Amino acid sequence: MADKILGTYDLVESKDFDKYMEAIGVGFLMRKMANSTTSMQVEISQNGDDFTIKSISKLKTSEVKFKLNQETKETTMDGREVLSTFTLDGNTLTQVQKGIKDPSFVSTIERKFTSEGMVATLKHKDVVAVRTYKKI
Repeated sequence: MADKILGTYDLVESKDFDKYMEAIGVGFLMRKMANSTTSMQVEISQNGDDFTIKSISKLKTSEVKFKLNQETKETTMDGREVLSTFTLDGNTLTQVQKGIKDPSFVSTIERKFTSEGMVATLKHKDVVAVRTYKKI
C-alpha cells in the first residue's frame, strides 16, 4: 500500500501558499524567498517501517524521517519545531503538525497520490493552500 506514495515529485502549481505561510507564522522575508523559488521537489522513500520526506528547493533542503502513526519531532523548512504524526489511508498520507512552543498550534497537510502525481492540501485554521506535484 505504501508503494503508491514513494517517488520523486516536481511542483507544478501552487495556490494560496503565501497566505498559508503567513497564517502559520512564517516571516515576510522567508515567505518572499519561498515564493520566488521556481523549482521545488519532494522525494518520498521507505526503508522498512521508516519513511523519509525530503523537500528540496534552491534555497534549502529539509528532511523528516518518521514511522506511520508515531509522533516525531520535526524542524520545518522555516525553522519551526513541531511534533508531526503521519497516517496513511489508501492513497492519502496525512500529516498533523502540533506546535512545541505553542501547543494550540495545529496544521494539517493532506497528500493525495495518483499515478500522475500528488496534490498536497495544507490547512491551518481557516486558511487552505493547495500545491500540485507531477511524479517524475
